[in-house]
Amino acid sequence: MLRRYFWLLLLLPQLAWADQASSDALTKLLADFNGMTANFQQVISDPNGGALQKASGKMALVRPGKFRWQTLKPNKQLIVTNDEQMWIYDEDLEQATVEKLQLGSGTPATLLSGDLTQLDKDFTITRVKSDDKGQWFQLTPKADESVFQWVKLGFVNGTVSGMVLLDNIGQQTDVDFTNVKLNPTIPSKQFQFTPPAGVDVVGQTTE
Repeated sequence: MLRRYFWLLLLLPQLAWADQASSDALTKLLADFNGMTANFQQVISDPNGGALQKASGKMALVRPGKFRWQTLKPNKQLIVTNDEQMWIYDEDLEQATVEKLQLGSGTPATLLSGDLTQLDKDFTITRVKSDDKGQWFQLTPKADESVFQWVKLGFVNGTVSGMVLLDNIGQQTDVDFTNVKLNPTIPSKQFQFTPPAGVDVVGQTTE
């Protein structure tokens, strides 16, 4: 479960103010790009702040609905989404899971790769920090069945710099992005996945 939802969650300061200006500011920052690639460093911590897992890899996205999250260390895992489904491939376990993807349901995938018109519908948006070092926004899901309590997005000079997520059992995931490139040319095959021969597939594909 730790690696399954690591790219979904985020955390930062308190003392936030929620208003339409915060929502508009976040939407504008996200609307300035429709594609992104980056390297990432990720740490998952327990409720007491102890590190449970550290990982690194690379990611890519194209709106709407296309997302690729590839963990390279310490274990190899690939998450690929398109408009309809999400594949999770664990190379070491030789297992691939496929699930129906609902980008308009308040999922973390909505934040960066989803339809921006859904943000206000799915989340309560607050700006928790804004200074010369950047801006941070907290998004709290409106749906009771969400898998996380809130997620935070950070921006420096208009570019996504980090995420923090707090899940429903108190675990926090911190993600730092480096080598960020906005609106690059990304081959469509990056968002396609075909299970290798011999891999167990769990779930039902839409094809």
